[in-house]
Amino acid sequence: MAAVRAFFFEHESALLNASRLLGGEQAYRRSRDLIEMVGESHRMTRRMRQRLVDLHALLTLKNVGDPDRVETACFAEIAPADPVVEDICLLADALYDVLGAIAQGELAPVAETDIGHAPCYKDAA
Repeated sequence: MAAVRAFFFEHESALLNASRLLGGEQAYRRSRDLIEMVGESHRMTRRMRQRLVDLHALLTLKNVGDPDRVETACFAEIAPADPVVEDICLLADALYDVLGAIAQGELAPVAETDIGHAPCYKDAA
């Protein structure tokens, strides 16, 4: 929990902004709720782990390309040269490190395929 709390303490504002930018208001609310859950809990739950994986998927654009997902429309609004692109990539990398630390400390780790390091969309543009 210490690594997750430290991550959120350091990046809360940037994560919330990135969540809204990449997934709209619903993604913003999910991220805000996750931050609150982590702040109020004494141990990592399966639900929190899954929400962290979902947040990583949002930051790495896992669902971009599906025309039925809001992430696709949100992504289309971002200019590849926008400085926020690099910030989001750095957030995704930092969250990946947190997920890796969680997986190493768990008896039943999150599968590597669940947190596989997707290429940053800056590289895909």
